[in-house]
Amino acid sequence: MLGGPSDAPIDDRTNEIATFAVEQLKHGKANFAIQGNLQLAKVVSAKRQVVSGTNHILVVEAADDAGPKTLEVTVWEKLQCNVKENEAPMELTHFKMVGPAAEAGGDEWSKAAQQGVAQLNQRSNSLFPYQLLRVLSATPSNDGSSNTELLVEVKKGEKEEKFALTVKPAADAHFHLVKFSQHAAEGAAT
Repeated sequence: MLGGPSDAPIDDRTNEIATFAVEQLKHGKANFAIQGNLQLAKVVSAKRQVVSGTNHILVVEAADDAGPKTLEVTVWEKLQCNVKENEAPMELTHFKMVGPAAEAGGDEWSKAAQQGVAQLNQRSNSLFPYQLLRVLSATPSNDGSSNTELLVEVKKGEKEEKFALTVKPAADAHFHLVKFSQHAAEGAAT
């Protein structure tokens, strides 16, 4: 199917492509480089987009000497008939740091995200509540507070969206939603 990205299974082929991307980053190929001994930990999510070949859009967790990281990478897999002699069949075309690994607190970040999304639903007047799909990253706030910045993927009806949530610890192991906004070009909602 041509067009926008669609969800893809996390299978052996996806892991092979993720390993390729991490190796490209580790060795500084394709004008992208991360210093240190970068190793793939796991693939968090995968999407595919059919173009002249296939774009594999992956969110991966990798670790290096500085600790775990969450990365978003795009690997273009060329059509076999268009691969020239001595040319690689895949190319790393996009890379960005999403944040430290969401597993850095594991259950704690998941609980914080669930409570943040529940509070987001309380503030919404929609008939369709947001459902938490996954925590993409969790980053301690750098303003000296105990706040944590979470990047989460949610579903509302059939539509999937990403939100940036700021939560702070409250009494009885609960979290309070401080602020939220839709992530990237989807507009602000605070």
